Amino acid sequence: MLRLLTGQESSYRLLLRHATDPHQAASHRSNAVHFLPPLDNLLWRRDRVADLFDFSYRWEIYTPAAKRRFGYYTMPILAGDALIGRIDPKLDRKRARLDIQLLQIEPRVRWTKSLRRRVLAALAAFARAHGAELGEVVHTMPEGLWEDDVDVEQRNFYRRHCRGLR
Repeated sequence: MLRLLTGQESSYRLLLRHATDPHQAASHRSNAVHFLPPLDNLLWRRDRVADLFDFSYRWEIYTPAAKRRFGYYTMPILAGDALIGRIDPKLDRKRARLDIQLLQIEPRVRWTKSLRRRVLAALAAFARAHGAELGEVVHTMPEGLWEDDVDVEQRNFYRRHCRGLR
């Protein structure tokens, strides 16, 4: 099945290998949160990412530290079918701890309690997948995304879901 996808500037033809009814597929969209690795093939064409997702991405690993906007190993956040922001994770293998140097949410995104919980759950799963516990979120853009009540929420989340999962 061939499907036409329209961006802000261009249209793209998609070949769907496992064709389903588009209306049925739309009703089953996932709201899951994922962190895309910098070399994910979705990110190869930055102009297409900007056009389809209204999201500007650049892997800053080769950018001098003083010129980085988002961090060394910044990963886009995919929530459902939208790129909503970035994380800059830092894994301390000795301490088995994953700190988030930056959590950045795009200005156009509504930062709701539901979205915050989904991002927190995805961060905890991401940490577990790396054999670590989720540490702290060091900085946020915009400021104040990760308020003090999130620390309480995070501790409660760990008590309920994360013990013994490392």
